[in-house]
Amino acid sequence: MKFVKIIKYSIYLIAGILILIFHNFFLEYIAYTISFVMLLDAIGDIIEWIKKGIAKEGTKFFEALVLIVLAIVMILVKDNLSSCLVIWAVWMILSEGKEITNCVQRLIRRRPAFINILESLFVITMSVILIVNPNEHHANIHIYILGIELICDVLFYLIDSKIDKYLDEKELENK
Repeated sequence: MKFVKIIKYSIYLIAGILILIFHNFFLEYIAYTISFVMLLDAIGDIIEWIKKGIAKEGTKFFEALVLIVLAIVMILVKDNLSSCLVIWAVWMILSEGKEITNCVQRLIRRRPAFINILESLFVITMSVILIVNPNEHHANIHIYILGIELICDVLFYLIDSKIDKYLDEKELENK
């Protein structure tokens, strides 16, 4: 499982950096850019579902199928920027909904998640703005947010993993 996460987060980090550096190029090919990231996310969920099984990760497979459908629709409507932006924003809201659920689970286990929640609320707010007014100006801002989001996903995963490992060791010492 760690190998899959290493690959996923390596691709996220590289994609995030490339998107920030070459934002105009990625904005020009927005449907392909977002579809690629969506498919990466879906493939990761399917691999996780296969490894952990339906009993533990029952919904991952079906969430991945929906994501694949959204990616395909994105490619089909690639010439309609407004439609692409609305699909992108909906996907981001759904993704952040899952992230907030993870944050709540972290808080229940007495793990820090405040920065993750703030980041999720910011992305949801920006996505709502993108749905309400899907134009190139907001797409330009959102492409930067995507690059930052991909990099933050990697950083938050690494930081949370280190914190969890440290807190788990502390709990074992106290027992």
